[in-house]
Amino acid sequence: MLAVETDKGRRVLVQTDPAALEGLHTGMKITVSGVWGGSAARRLQQQSTSCSGASSCFSGTITSATGARVAPEPAVQAPSVIEAGNPLAGAGLPVVTNQLINPTISTLVIPIAATFSSGVACSGTSLPTMTRADIQEEVFSELAAFGTPTVAAAFNRCSYQRSRLNMTNSNVTDIVRIPCSGTNNSGAKWTASSTCSFDDFNGMADAADTRLRQLGINLNAFRYKVYLTPPGTCDFVGQGYVGCDGSYSCRAWIGFGMWGTPQAIVHEIGHNMFMKHSGAVVNGVFDDYADDTCTMGYCCQDRCWNTPHGWQMGWTSAVQVNGTSLPAGSTITITVGSQSVYRTGAVRILPATWASSTLQPIFMGLRTKNNGDLWLEDNLKDRVHIYNSNIQHTFDPQPTRWIGSLAVGQAYSLSAASLVVRRMPSTNSLLAVLAICRRVAGGAETQFTCTNGIDGDCNGQRGYDDVKCRTWVTAPV
Repeated sequence: MLAVETDKGRRVLVQTDPAALEGLHTGMKITVSGVWGGSAARRLQQQSTSCSGASSCFSGTITSATGARVAPEPAVQAPSVIEAGNPLAGAGLPVVTNQLINPTISTLVIPIAATFSSGVACSGTSLPTMTRADIQEEVFSELAAFGTPTVAAAFNRCSYQRSRLNMTNSNVTDIVRIPCSGTNNSGAKWTASSTCSFDDFNGMADAADTRLRQLGINLNAFRYKVYLTPPGTCDFVGQGYVGCDGSYSCRAWIGFGMWGTPQAIVHEIGHNMFMKHSGAVVNGVFDDYADDTCTMGYCCQDRCWNTPHGWQMGWTSAVQVNGTSLPAGSTITITVGSQSVYRTGAVRILPATWASSTLQPIFMGLRTKNNGDLWLEDNLKDRVHIYNSNIQHTFDPQPTRWIGSLAVGQAYSLSAASLVVRRMPSTNSLLAVLAICRRVAGGAETQFTCTNGIDGDCNGQRGYDDVKCRTWVTAPV
């Protein structure tokens, strides 16, 4: 969904090609050319979005987009610059790290009830069954039993305590009572109903903000604001602005059925932090949410972010491989610690530096059931997961794609880059040993490769051990 605010403060819902939304984030200046209302509203209704309830709807093409926030290039560190205790061994390769997204995840969670002046719930809605204290236990680790999944635990543990959410920098308000209908800040009428249109969920947030200001709460003290929609209104899991650069009030909404689900809140704040969805191919079709290793995939299994998103946020550092460090006919071996334990626990390969420029960076990381990944699904644990993503820096809202995973003894091949990655045995379950190989031109063994101990076809065998070489190499004595 794309929403714009005009220079006159009017919120407009825009129907456009979803592919055109890649790389956009909240706060950018865009120009859209097209037509108003009518057919746009009908198309959006067919796509199960809420344009039919929006007073302003526009169908068109984005003709310009400016003002993207750009972070510095990832910092390149010497291979020795690693955290204490991390057994990283990367053949002298550089370690790259992005700018940290934020050291504090300052968040205000706002539970809403829609009521008449008498306090009775509006027609079609009901009063919340959760109290402020109940919600606080879902948000703050300080109030939950040790090891219990919370919003704070996800950020604190998955960021290695680098981006913290706690009771000092964040808050949960008392239940905020708003009227059953009104006019939002854009002048559009809204109602607290199951319609939950674009105007409705914006209007409920506007009304809640107004009430909180009347109570003396400084909304500007919190970077992220999460609105828990009234029971009986919005039945979505959640939605939120993608990328908040501070130039615009940052919002996310949680459906009434998900108030007590920390991962729903974590996912939407993730959008606010410039993260797009994490997908995978399912039955031959790409599903935007199908990466089960990442909280930016489907709700609601508790787990950390995937390797590319962790790297994007500046939480995870990566050993970087390019065409210079991996020339044709070479193999390098990298040992990395579990991303669930070690901050320097990722590999980033840049195949576009030696093959087609259209090839996206490849990310690899070992995940184990530790810390924020304690509830990682069993079929995903102890495996090296492989992704591609065009994320370039912290504020680059690009989707990620899960490609597959490796158990010990398995291999991944990218033929377009003559690349093969094998997972080798390790005596430590928190370590992954990866042999990264680039085939020679033509991809076949030759007399030169066989007699010089080069794995030219990247099958994991060299010299006499490779049956293809026995024409040129005799058995060792």
